[in-house]
Amino acid sequence: DDLEDVNGEYPFFAVSPTDLDKATTGSIVQNQSANADFANSDLLMAFSEVAAQKAKVPLIFKHMLAKLTVKVKVVYNQLYEFYGYIQNAKKEFTVNYTSPAPTAAVPATVVVKSDATTTELTPHSEADDSYEDNGVKTIKVYSIILPAQEISNMAKVKTTITAGTATNVYTYAPVIPVSLANGTHTTLTLTVKGTGVELDDVKVTDWTTAAADGNITIDTP
Repeated sequence: DDLEDVNGEYPFFAVSPTDLDKATTGSIVQNQSANADFANSDLLMAFSEVAAQKAKVPLIFKHMLAKLTVKVKVVYNQLYEFYGYIQNAKKEFTVNYTSPAPTAAVPATVVVKSDATTTELTPHSEADDSYEDNGVKTIKVYSIILPAQEISNMAKVKTTITAGTATNVYTYAPVIPVSLANGTHTTLTLTVKGTGVELDDVKVTDWTTAAADGNITIDTP
């Protein structure tokens, strides 16, 4: 009853899964191999304005960070160990709530923190895929959530494969950078060939939105 309107509207702002508590900076989890750490690296935000007190508040959450999925076609015909990671990536970001003014389509803007240091990110393993090439072969799949940045000769996609006693490290560091964008899901499909790795495909799609329905209460001191 005591809510005050702003230019005749009542604004609501929501954050999930982790409450930033009005913070203007944040960070993803460096090691996202566990389900909880992968989920908690996500940053969902919603902004809504309603015209009356006690009205229903529609909250359409937008993904504010980027999701990168890497699919690696493996041609080994023997048992092997596989490990993927992102080298020299940045995990810290800043959030701007006011410029431009928030809207339902763009609740806030998120960019990599200007003085963020680089680190190695451990992704989340997904279910294996397969492809047909003179016999069914395996595609190893892993995903990472991170603030939008470039995959280049700086932030690289690394793959380590151990077969028997031999361990090989493969690096994907494109000369022409692959730019990730917040709110999108980029899928890189790579093929390991000999001592190198080749790009098969880059696919960029919108990341799905999520709606919430239920009752909320105002936080009080």
